Amino acid sequence: MRPDDERYFAQIEDRLDEAWDVAEAAKEQGHDPKPKIEIPIARDMADRVENILGIDGVAERVRELEGEMSREEAALELVTDFVEGTVGDYDSRAGKVEGAVRTAVALLTEGVVAAPIEGIDRVELLENDDGTEFVNVYYAGPIRSAGGTAQALSVLVADYARSLLDIDEYKPRDVEVERYAEEISLYDKETGLQYSPKDKESKFIAQHMPVMLDGEATGDEEVSGFRDLERVDTNSARGGMCLVAAEGIALKAPKIQRYTRDLDEVDWPWLQDLIDGTIGKDGGGASDEAPENAGAEGDDDSEDTAGNESDGDDADDADSETDGPAGPPPSEVLTEVPPGPDRRPSRLYPPE
Repeated sequence: MRPDDERYFAQIEDRLDEAWDVAEAAKEQGHDPKPKIEIPIARDMADRVENILGIDGVAERVRELEGEMSREEAALELVTDFVEGTVGDYDSRAGKVEGAVRTAVALLTEGVVAAPIEGIDRVELLENDDGTEFVNVYYAGPIRSAGGTAQALSVLVADYARSLLDIDEYKPRDVEVERYAEEISLYDKETGLQYSPKDKESKFIAQHMPVMLDGEATGDEEVSGFRDLERVDTNSARGGMCLVAAEGIALKAPKIQRYTRDLDEVDWPWLQDLIDGTIGKDGGGASDEAPENAGAEGDDDSEDTAGNESDGDDADDADSETDGPAGPPPSEVLTEVPPGPDRRPSRLYPPE
């Protein structure tokens, strides 16, 4: 950095410190609702991540990892720190998983959106029917601002932490699998998804997801088929869950697969079937409209596609164009000729 630039930034920091002192003195007078300054100073991305989460030690560790690996890899590396207790101060296993998940989303979004704090409501441990525990991640609507990659990676981080903490996988009930498919379809109809998986894809994801995707109700319309389930709090669509399952796992399967292959503790072989569109190939035909067809994405990961570039709607449109009678060829179109002395009135003749 040039000397002039160094002096410029030093002057900015000096003036910032002066303004901070004035603000602190004003707060100490007790006229404001809160006695402390509510906007902490962040000098880099690592500071933003730590400040938005309020987890001590995150910024220092992020700075150490930044020069060695990508942010996605750093998010996964931080899972080990949370599990071992070197970052964060959590007494419960659910707290460690939650800290790792929130930090991963904050790191991937550079600490500038609300998704890490408002898009993840909580993480809890629930019980399978066989008595084992599983991880339940409770998402909320603002997770949308994280984008598909961060949404999907949050699930991978939760599963990685689950594995390191020796917590069992989520074992869904049949009615819960059916509910996922109905709910995602309802949310897409009511609100809209960037990519809407087919029902068999939604069921496939639900059957193989090692952690439970849950969330709060975000709409007024309710499901009609699979209602009042014991482990689902609402009959309405859970928007955060739908976003993570559809725009995260289904749409970003190729990118997430690159990271699952590097983790010995995590095994998601079912992603390949989702990517190749071979879901139900032996039972009811291959999925020729699988997530790999959803290559046109709206977030910054549009380069991550897995095959075809259409989402299956093109085939439907092509079919709809052939519906109905084709009509006569252009050369056979009849025209109405006005009455004349040698022609009968109102008769149709082919053009000459």
